[in-house]
Amino acid sequence: MNKIYQMNGYQLHLISSKKFKDITISVRFKGRFTRETVTSRSVLGFLMITGTMKHPTQKDLSRTLEDLYGANLSANISSAGKGHIITFKNTCVNQEFLPINENLLIKQVDLLNELLNHPYIVDEHFDEEMTELKKQEITYRIMADMDDKMGYAFDRMVDYMGRGSVLGLRSTGYIEDMEKTSMLILL
Repeated sequence: MNKIYQMNGYQLHLISSKKFKDITISVRFKGRFTRETVTSRSVLGFLMITGTMKHPTQKDLSRTLEDLYGANLSANISSAGKGHIITFKNTCVNQEFLPINENLLIKQVDLLNELLNHPYIVDEHFDEEMTELKKQEITYRIMADMDDKMGYAFDRMVDYMGRGSVLGLRSTGYIEDMEKTSMLILL
């Protein structure tokens, strides 16, 4: 059974199924897809899953995910038409399949709330070392995409076909824009 709830500023989609032993929650943020913002939004998406105020390091966050019976937390950057989408996804085992009664769904929602509303920010910045690490990871990902002949040919085709419009932009961003990317958070 699918249910869609229209709420103030967002839509909530509930898709219920008895086929799976996991519960997956996806949160998507769609923004304008522009050359000026694509790289910083990409870095931001991957930075958001590195820690929260309650779990400031990746190690702390990993422990929390292990306590949730090996839950998975990920970020993905994509585009759809003129929209740039950052997706956060959390997958956790359904508590109905556990021998003890623990409300993992509440813990899963709490973790996503913590991630989205209380990211690890100190002095209005994300951790500088982690920011540089994520910028480097994305740079390597872009370089790896260029080494893949089929992927590179496809990217070049999209570049060519979408020249002069947002349809020609890469959703992960551009290496030459990494240095301009700053993770200053204006509170």
